[in-house]
Amino acid sequence: MNTANYFRGCEGVDLMFTNRRGALEQIDAPARKPVILPMRPSADYASELLAHEPPGGLRHFAIPELCSTPAELFERPAPTAVWPTCERPETVRACAQTAEAIYRRVDSNRSAILALTSPDDGDGKTDLMLGLAPELAKLAGDTLAVDADYAKPDLSLRLILPICDASTGIYSLIYPTNRTDLNVLPHWSGGSASNWSREWFEDLRDRWNLVLFDAPSLERAEPSPLMRYCDGVYLVVRLGYTPRRAAAESARAIHARGSRMLGSIVIG
Repeated sequence: MNTANYFRGCEGVDLMFTNRRGALEQIDAPARKPVILPMRPSADYASELLAHEPPGGLRHFAIPELCSTPAELFERPAPTAVWPTCERPETVRACAQTAEAIYRRVDSNRSAILALTSPDDGDGKTDLMLGLAPELAKLAGDTLAVDADYAKPDLSLRLILPICDASTGIYSLIYPTNRTDLNVLPHWSGGSASNWSREWFEDLRDRWNLVLFDAPSLERAEPSPLMRYCDGVYLVVRLGYTPRRAAAESARAIHARGSRMLGSIVIG
């Protein structure tokens, strides 16, 4: 499948992930030749591609298949949230290099708020969140991962965290994790994205170096105000699952909602 067809004619698409070398080789050459950084253990293949890296070129990442990451079960909420660990070294390396590429685009002199969204449910957004957040925390320092997907709070479920009442204050619900500099705010009741204010986002900036939202899919109305106050959005799609038209329409919808689309993450 030609990954370029997903976003032909859409603005802001300059970051892709796929685990299929064939798909990468089929990408049509855009106006600026893409940089393809394969994350597979093939030094010769990597050297050949990196030799053609243009300054400011597009970036495509070959990321191994995202696997499920089991977590230890608890009978009651743990004082420290246990962030799942991926046991596939190639996937860990891919996420680390991907995090570096994302973080290079963040202004190091100010806090940043980023969001992951997708055209619909099931595109692998939360799997990607679980892999990227610890690596971004290594680079940014104090990092907060937020489960903002009210219709499908997969991040909280994967971390086995309870859905709590935010009447005593949202910040009281934050868990430290077993990963350095990474904290998590699970899904909470009594809060909709439509009620979030610019002041709350500014308060997040004052407290954290980096805030990463696991946002609802664009099939739902919730992400609109969330993405408007973020510094940038990454759109996650899955090859063979996400319809091309849905991906292209989602990219346009992000721009139409006043958000800055920093790139697209295509999981093969």
